[in-house]
Amino acid sequence: MKIKHKIYLYIISIIIIVFVISIGIISNNYRKMSLKDARKLTDSYIRQSSNLAKSKLNHDYGIIKGFENAFSGISNINFKQREKMYHNILRKGLLKNAQYLSIWVSWELSEIDSTWKKPYGRYRTSAIKEYGEIKFYIDTPETTGHSYGSIYYKSKISRKDLLVDPYYYVYNKEKGDSILEASLGVPILEKDKFIGLIGIDVTLDWFDNLTEKIKPFDNSYSFMISNNGMIISHPNKKNIGKFYQEIFKDNDDKYEVLNKINNGEYFSFNSTDTLTNSLVYTSFAPITFGSVSTPWAIALVVPDSIIMEKAYRNFNISLFVGFIGLIILSILIIFISQMITNPLIQTTQILKDMDSGLIDKERKIKIKSKDEIGEMANSVNNLIDTLNNTVNFARRIGKGDLSAEYKALSKNDELGNALLEMRKNLIQAKKIEQERKIERKKYNWRQKGIANIGELLRLYSDDIGDFSQKIINSLTKYMKASQGGLYIIDEKDGKKYIELIASYAYDKKRRLQSIIEIGENLIGRCVQEKETIYITNVPEGYTYITSGLGENTPDSILIVPLIFEHEIYGAVELASFNKYEQFEIEFTKIIGERIASSISNIKRNTNASKLLEQSRRQSIELSRKEKESNEYINKLQQAREKALSKEAESVGVLDAISAFASVIHYDTLGNIIKIDNNNIQFDYLNELEIGKNHKEFDMAYENNPEWYYKFWLDLKNGKTRQRMLRLGYKDEELIKEIYTPIYSKSGEIDKIICIGISVNKINL
Repeated sequence: MKIKHKIYLYIISIIIIVFVISIGIISNNYRKMSLKDARKLTDSYIRQSSNLAKSKLNHDYGIIKGFENAFSGISNINFKQREKMYHNILRKGLLKNAQYLSIWVSWELSEIDSTWKKPYGRYRTSAIKEYGEIKFYIDTPETTGHSYGSIYYKSKISRKDLLVDPYYYVYNKEKGDSILEASLGVPILEKDKFIGLIGIDVTLDWFDNLTEKIKPFDNSYSFMISNNGMIISHPNKKNIGKFYQEIFKDNDDKYEVLNKINNGEYFSFNSTDTLTNSLVYTSFAPITFGSVSTPWAIALVVPDSIIMEKAYRNFNISLFVGFIGLIILSILIIFISQMITNPLIQTTQILKDMDSGLIDKERKIKIKSKDEIGEMANSVNNLIDTLNNTVNFARRIGKGDLSAEYKALSKNDELGNALLEMRKNLIQAKKIEQERKIERKKYNWRQKGIANIGELLRLYSDDIGDFSQKIINSLTKYMKASQGGLYIIDEKDGKKYIELIASYAYDKKRRLQSIIEIGENLIGRCVQEKETIYITNVPEGYTYITSGLGENTPDSILIVPLIFEHEIYGAVELASFNKYEQFEIEFTKIIGERIASSISNIKRNTNASKLLEQSRRQSIELSRKEKESNEYINKLQQAREKALSKEAESVGVLDAISAFASVIHYDTLGNIIKIDNNNIQFDYLNELEIGKNHKEFDMAYENNPEWYYKFWLDLKNGKTRQRMLRLGYKDEELIKEIYTPIYSKSGEIDKIICIGISVNKINL
C-alpha cells in the first residue's frame, strides 16, 4: 500500500469525521450571526456619517437662503445703492466662511434696466477669494440668448434649489492650480416671479476630511459620490475626480449604483474591492438638503475578514474544543506515523535546512526506492540544483551585472520567470533613470537661464541701448554661441524697418548692415512671418565667425522673433559652431517673449512721458478757456434768473441767448420739442430733429448708463445740471451745456431747456 493510501485510511478519515461534525456546525452558526450583526453596525455608521454631511450642506444652504431673503427684500431699492448693499453682504459672507471660494449673484437684466425688454440677459456679480483678498467681478452674460445648459437657466426654468455636480476650476491661470469644488444655488423669487439666482462655490476638502475620519473597523474606509457619479473623496487620491462607473463598472452594472443614488436610496452589497483586492461589504447612504432633487451619497467599505473577526474568534473556541479530540487522535497518529516517517527523516532535515535558507549542493538525498519517497527525493535534489543556480543569478544581479544569464525550467517556473522579469525591469529602470537625469539637467539649465536674464531685464529696463547690449551679451554666452545680435523694429516717415541695436562679436561688415527691410534675408523673413528660423546648413557668405585662426562659417543659425501679446517687436540672432537641441530652441523662444515684453514696456513708458507733457500743456490752455467760459456763463446765469421771473421776459432772454448759443427744448421724458438753431456755428444741431429722444444721440447713455439715469433724475427733481461735451476727433470742439428745469404756472416742471456754449469760440 502506498503512503498516500495509508494517510487517507488511518489519519484523514478520522480528522474529517471529528472536525467536520464539531467545528463545522459551530463555526457556520456563529459566522451567520456575526455577519448579520456586523452589517447592521456598518449600516448604522454610514447613516450617521450621512447625517453629518447633510448637516454641513444644510448649514451652507441656510446661509444661501439667508442671502436670498436679504436680496429679495432690497430689490425695490435704487440699483446703485442696492449694489453697494449686496457687495457688503457678499464680502461678509466670504470672510465668515473660510470654506467658501466665492459667492455670486445674478439678476435678470430686465430687473436692473427698465429699457431691457428681452427675456434673456443677466447682470452677474462675483465675490472671489484670491490670495487672501476679496475681489469683485461684474459682467453681463447671455445678452444674446439663453445658455440652456447653464446653472442659471436650469434654476430659472425649475425655480428649485440646485446642487451642482463637482468640477475643477482654475482661479490662477498663471500658476494653473485647479480646485475641485461644487456650487449650491437658490433662486431669488419675488411674488413667485424669478428675478435672480444666488449661489456659493465651496471646496470639497471638508467632505474629504469627513470620510478620512470614518473608520469604524480596521482596514475599513469611506468615500463620497456626487449625483453624476464623480468620486469627490477617496483614500486613493488618484480616484478623486474620476467617475464611479469607470472604476467600479462591474458593481454599477450589477447593482445599479448610480440609479439608486439618483433615487436617494439606502442600499448595500458584497463585492471585490479594487483598493485592497479583497472581498468587502459596501453600504451606501444618500445625502440631501433643502429641495434639491440631485442627492449625493456616502459609502463605507468594510473587508469581510473584519466583519468575520467575531466569527473567527468563536471559531478559535471551536478549535480548542476540537483540540481535545486531537489529543485522542494524536495517539493513533504517532503509532501509525512510526511505520511511514522513518524514511522521511533525511528528507525532512534537508527541507528544514532549505527552509532556513541553507542550500548545500553537496548534500543530496541518496534513496533508490521507486515509491513516493524516491520521487520526493529526486524532486528535492532537483530543487537544490535549481535554487543553487537561482542564488548565483541573484547574486550577480545584486552586484549590478544585468547581463547575467539564467534559463527558466519551463513556462510554469514562476520563480525563474519572476527573476527574469526582475532583470528586465531593472534594465528598464536604469534606462529611465538616465533619461530622467538628462531631463532634470535640461530643466535646471533652462530655469537658471530664465532667472539670470530675467534679473537683467529687471535691472536694465529704462535705456533701450544699455538694455539691449546687456541682454545680447548674456544670452549669447549662455547659449555658448559665437555671435549674437538683437534687432528691433522702428519706424521713420511712416515706414517700418528693422535695426540692429546690439551685437556680440559681429564683424565690421555685419555691423554696417544694421538697417534691414522687413522680409529681407533671414532676419526680415523671421520678423515678417513671426516664425522661428533654425538652419544647420548655413549659406556661404551669410556670416563668418572670426578667430585667431581665421574666418569660418558657423554650423548653425538660430533666429527667434520677439513677440509679446501677438505683436512683433524684433528678433534675436545666434550663430554657433554647435548645433542646438529642441529644449535650447524653446528656451530662446521664452527669453524672446520676455525681451519683447520689456521692449514693449520701455516704448510704452517713453510714449507715456510724451503724452503726459502734451496733456500738461493742453490742461493749462483748457483751464484758461474754462475760466473765461465760467465768467461768461455767470453772466448768462444772471440773465437766466431774471428771465425766470416773467414768462414773457424768459422768451426774450432765450431769443437773445440763441443768437450766440444753441438752445434745445426737451419734455420731461427727454424728447426734443423745439430747437433754436439761429446760431449756425453749431453744426451738430443739424443732426437733431423734433421728437428724437436724448439717449438716441448722447454717448453717455451707452458708456455710463448709471450716471446718465442719475443726471436726468436730478433734472426731474428740479436741479440744474452742467457738463462739458467734446465734439470732433482731431479739431476737437469743447461745448459747455447747461440743463435748466422750467416750471409751469401750477408749479410743476413743464420742460427742460439745454443751453450749449462753445468754450473754444468764446471771446470775451
